[in-house]
Order: sequence, then structure tokens, then C-alpha cells
Amino acid sequence: MLFRLAVAFLILVPSVVAAEENTHSDFNLEERVRKRGNILDIIFGTPPPMPTERGKVIIHAFYDRNEDGKRDAGEEALSDGITCTVDGITYSLPAFVPGLKLDQRFEVTCSGETLQPQLTEKNVFFGRRGEIVRLLVPCVETDNRTPEPETSADGPAD
Repeated sequence: MLFRLAVAFLILVPSVVAAEENTHSDFNLEERVRKRGNILDIIFGTPPPMPTERGKVIIHAFYDRNEDGKRDAGEEALSDGITCTVDGITYSLPAFVPGLKLDQRFEVTCSGETLQPQLTEKNVFFGRRGEIVRLLVPCVETDNRTPEPETSADGPAD
């Protein structure tokens, strides 16, 4: 009796193993390793994404003396008076903006007090992990003079 059980076991086990191997190869099933959490994930939550998984924007401004939109020799970098808004947060320049999500478009708007940035609005899109976008903002002087009152041949207008 024991002999019959041993023979039946030897005949059935290889056929079950062969059936499982055929199932995996026939249906191209992959066994995935389940990622196990730990007690810290339960208490503190999952860790934030790695910095290399997000996009970054680096923004610099310069005084564009000849107003050609390109940085030439002698056109110095600006570090005061220019601000840019990215994703609803205002940064003074030069600015480093990390942690922007992938596959999203971010609007960058710039403004200044005494100098006017020529880049008033730009959309930035991050399509790859860890992408870094560098923006160079040319700035020109604004004309802050108050207009003189108009005069006619008869004298000043009242």
C-alpha cells in the first residue's frame, strides 16, 4: 500500500509542476515580488518621491542694455527687484524651484519694480524624470516718468 502511494505521488507531482510551468509560459505570467511595507510606513506614511523623480526650474534675470533679448558681454545679472511666480508661489530671482510634478504644465510669470522682465508669461512642461529647465529672463528699464499735462496754444487745459 505504501508502495502504491509513493508511485502515485511520483507520477502526479511532475505533472502538476509541468502544468504550472505551461501556464506561465502559455499566458506569459510574471511573478511579481510584492513590496512589503514596514511599521514606519504605517506610522509616518509613505516617503515623498525622490528629488530625481520631479522637475526643477532655475530662473536667472539680467539687465538687457541693448534690448535684443540675448545676454551679451557686459550685461550683468540681476539679483534684486525681479520676482517670478511658479505654481502660485512667488520667488525673488535668482530662483531654484524644485519638486514640480511630471506630466504637468506650470505657468511662470515675472514682474519687476524698476525693471520690466521681457518674459512676462511662459509655460513649462516636465516630460522626463529629473528634468531641469533653465530660464534666462531679459529685463529692460521701465519708463516711470509721469506724463506732462497737455498744453494748447491758449494755455494749460483746466
